[in-house]
Parts: sequence; structure tokens; C-alpha cells
Amino acid sequence: MTIDAKTQQVVIYGHPWDKVNEFATDVKLLARLGEAVDAWRNRGEAAS
Repeated sequence: MTIDAKTQQVVIYGHPWDKVNEFATDVKLLARLGEAVDAWRNRGEAAS
């Protein structure tokens, strides 16, 4: 993690922070979706 001296923007692995933040948000949403699907499957198995 570095700070670009010109823009004063936080840069992680060469990417501006806002892009990293957007990507992280997408990953979190996908993870939540995966958890919801797993929970739904488990509930179905428990009921049968």
C-alpha cells in the first residue's frame, strides 16, 4: 500500500484505492450470495 505523491490517492498493488474498493465490494457481494445459497441448501437438507 502506497500513497501517490501527485494525487495523494492511496494505491494498492498499483491500483487506485477506489478501484480496489469497488472490486472488494463486488467480492463481498459474491461471498454473501454464496453464503446465502449454502444456507438455503443446508436448510433444504435439514428439512428432508
